[in-house]
Amino acid sequence: MGAGLLRRPFLLPRLFAPLDLHDPPWLTCPLGHPLAESGLFLRTGELARFAQLLVREGRWNGRQVLPARYVRRMAGERVDTSAVTCGEPYTHGDGLGVWIDRADTYRLDGRYGRYVVVSPARRAAVTVTAHAERDQELLAAIHELVVARL
Repeated sequence: MGAGLLRRPFLLPRLFAPLDLHDPPWLTCPLGHPLAESGLFLRTGELARFAQLLVREGRWNGRQVLPARYVRRMAGERVDTSAVTCGEPYTHGDGLGVWIDRADTYRLDGRYGRYVVVSPARRAAVTVTAHAERDQELLAAIHELVVARL
């Protein structure tokens, strides 16, 4: 999306309202444009609704909120990150606004242990909003204790 489309008036009726997200706080640049890659503050339930939107390829309550083709492209178009040295969770690739994860999953990363791990093949998502400073261990636990058992 172009920067002009990422304005709150555009997103409120098209994305936030269908998911029942009541004007969530979002960090902006000095010109008022939301920081598209970060700074959106959602509660656990709100983040889980967004995760389900991705699992359902953009459909919510019978309505196509995001184009299914775009949701599939999020993890389908990848940049190689195998040389990244900041930890194993970042070496599987980078998609369109998501990190490619292991076991045919992709994820949205937030600060201090806020994650959404999406498994399109399992039609499931795991949402975590915990304060964690050992992210690699948390992600390993999500995969071993939850995703692997789906």
